[in-house]
Amino acid sequence: HPRLLHVRTAHPILSSAIDPVYDHQAAAEFLDSLLVRRDYAIGRDKLFGILGNPRNYPTAKLYLLQSASFGYAPAETLLGLMHEKGWGVAKNYTIATSLLMKAASQRYAPAYLLLGDMNAKGHGVGVDVKQARTFYEHAMNNSEVGSLPFKAAKRGLRSLRE
Repeated sequence: HPRLLHVRTAHPILSSAIDPVYDHQAAAEFLDSLLVRRDYAIGRDKLFGILGNPRNYPTAKLYLLQSASFGYAPAETLLGLMHEKGWGVAKNYTIATSLLMKAASQRYAPAYLLLGDMNAKGHGVGVDVKQARTFYEHAMNNSEVGSLPFKAAKRGLRSLRE
């Protein structure tokens, strides 16, 4: 919802009354955030073929790029995943790592998790167990105990010990 600023009116009778005035900057930011989330949701649904729809990588990429252009970490993470797996784009670990690092810089646990997986598997960087451990720990520290990213990071740490 747009933030309301309360200002005193200059009207002689209503001089003590407070009139709400919309903060148009806040309203625009709110609308942008809704559109960014909508674009992300459409991109995610197209990427994974949710609701019985077939996967559509080109459409997913289009919507995720739009959302990621606003720095939205979940969109950056899914784009990173697309580049890591080669889903609808050329497989490119450098681009994947860059996108995931942007999302991780916002403390987004799934991005840390994917970076941990890439380091554990040697995707683009060679196997780096120490770095994988660090990313898995960050994923756990930035997610709720018991959540999917937390559990997956815990499994990742366990697999590094084996």
